[in-house]
Amino acid sequence: WADDCTFFYPGRVEAGGRFAGKPAVTQWFTRFFTQFPRRRYTVREIGLARLFAMSGDNTVFVHFDLELTSRSGLEAKNGGVSMLRIAGGKAVSEEIFLRVIDGDEYKRGWGDIP
Repeated sequence: WADDCTFFYPGRVEAGGRFAGKPAVTQWFTRFFTQFPRRRYTVREIGLARLFAMSGDNTVFVHFDLELTSRSGLEAKNGGVSMLRIAGGKAVSEEIFLRVIDGDEYKRGWGDIP
């Protein structure tokens, strides 16, 4: 990740929003891995904005399904698309687009509802 990277996670949960800078992005992912110790991604499709780019600058799109188990044992399924922009060989921004971004199960998974 670049030092001035950004990360956007959707939804009306405490973990949702825009996070700027490598420390904030690292903190978000640390929280995600702690909150959801069991994660299973299934990659459906991967795309590149510039197929033959050799400069280390590109945008990667990943369509995925996700099965999660929260640390409290709640099991959930979600999925969507991740758009990762790379410049100079480092991630500069990532934006997640999820199928489910609201509702009690989503909020419970993040611990926003007991």
